Amino acid sequence: MLPFCAPRHVLVMILMAILGLSGCAITPIPTEPPDNPSLMVINKYYRQTIYMAQQHPQQRWRHGRWGNMVVNLTGYPNLGLCYHWQNLVYQGIKPALEITGWEVVGIATNEGTRHEHHAVLVYNPEIHNLHDLLRNLPHQSVYILDPWPTGTAAIYSLSEWLHWPGQKRLNTRLTLINKNNWIEQNGS
Repeated sequence: MLPFCAPRHVLVMILMAILGLSGCAITPIPTEPPDNPSLMVINKYYRQTIYMAQQHPQQRWRHGRWGNMVVNLTGYPNLGLCYHWQNLVYQGIKPALEITGWEVVGIATNEGTRHEHHAVLVYNPEIHNLHDLLRNLPHQSVYILDPWPTGTAAIYSLSEWLHWPGQKRLNTRLTLINKNNWIEQNGS
């Protein structure tokens, strides 16, 4: 008697589901950015950055869990892991930060787990001290730029991003963003 063997397409679908669930797992629904003049300038550069990335002739930007699966299985020219997005956003909004005087820092959550996630945090340094951002959870002038879940220029308040219902966040901390232009290092 032959041992049970699932059809090849069933095995492929199971593997895709397992791989699709790995990696970044934060999937909040974006909100519209508030009417803050500085954030509006940052948002303009942010949206332009995401648009230009999606129009890039040699790169294919993916997003979300399925995007992670594609990137992990195929590699370059597919990009779209959360840290890819983080570096892209950082590079794209630098001119807006010079205009507005706002600061940027990376934010990471669930580090060391399969749900590790990275994004960009922007804030007004005239109102907030970098070292107090995660302690006091300010409700204004601190925002997360996180295009990974939707592939769009989504902006979240820090509190909303950290406390999204149904999302487990462990070991959230502020991080440095790789300030090297990694896209150029990958040959484009």
